[in-house]
Amino acid sequence: MTHLCLVHCETTTGIVNPLEQIVEDARRRGVQTIVGCMSSFGAINIDLNGDGPDVLVTSSNKCIEGPPGVAFVIASRVLLENAARSRGHLCLT
Repeated sequence: MTHLCLVHCETTTGIVNPLEQIVEDARRRGVQTIVGCMSSFGAINIDLNGDGPDVLVTSSNKCIEGPPGVAFVIASRVLLENAARSRGHLCLT
């Protein structure tokens, strides 16, 4: 397995998965994490520094109460830098 996809907070049940522990366990196994944070982004503290998920996906119309239709993808700098090196044309400043 190379990637793990999970939902941080399940809206209908209210279950909040232990994100830090799951990301730590995945990282220890060399697995990258992609986390859906539709209901938690803006309400629950999510560490996006070195210990956070590799990719976080959310939208504006849930917890941050913005206009619907705007999606956000936050990717780790390491992930982006590795992508730039492998493709040779992405420039990060």
